[in-house]
Amino acid sequence: MNCFYSDPAQEKYTRFEFTYELMLKTLKIFLEDIHGIRAVSPRLVFKEAYALSIIEHEGIFLEMIQSRNLLSHTYNEEQAEQIYKKCPLYLSAIKELYQRISVS
Repeated sequence: MNCFYSDPAQEKYTRFEFTYELMLKTLKIFLEDIHGIRAVSPRLVFKEAYALSIIEHEGIFLEMIQSRNLLSHTYNEEQAEQIYKKCPLYLSAIKELYQRISVS
């Protein structure tokens, strides 16, 4: 097996997973450091952020959890492609979040 083998289809899903994980960890640290809130699960991170008006559309972030989990455990290309089609919506929400926490 060549460890440098690159599958372009898999790369786009990996980019979503990395972006999601980075956003989640950043938000979790922000909640802890700035607001003193320790959220122990992704769902709690997003619920707390929504309660503090850090995120505006809680449903999008909760859907991201499901998409991330499905993508990590699916080998169904069609299902993965459906998740990938949602990425522009997810990216927009992540950019909005970044703007809100950058100002704080």
